[in-house]
Amino acid sequence: MAERMKLKGTGSRGMENMFFWHTYDGAEIDLVEVADGKLKAFEFKWNVIRKPSLPFSFSDAYGVESLTVITPKTLHLLK
Repeated sequence: MAERMKLKGTGSRGMENMFFWHTYDGAEIDLVEVADGKLKAFEFKWNVIRKPSLPFSFSDAYGVESLTVITPKTLHLLK
């Protein structure tokens, strides 16, 4: 997540608003970015045994349809 923050902090678009999202029942998203009125959801995993999914409560409330999973092998997706 630090790499994402560094990239956004020094990029030409500047740093978007970044948030952590969770519910009382344990659903969570590691990073939510707001840019140009759109939300992007990211999940950071060191090891992926089973693919994480976007919590229904988040997608239903905010209309986000995809979750980007970042692992050491997919760091290039952060750019």
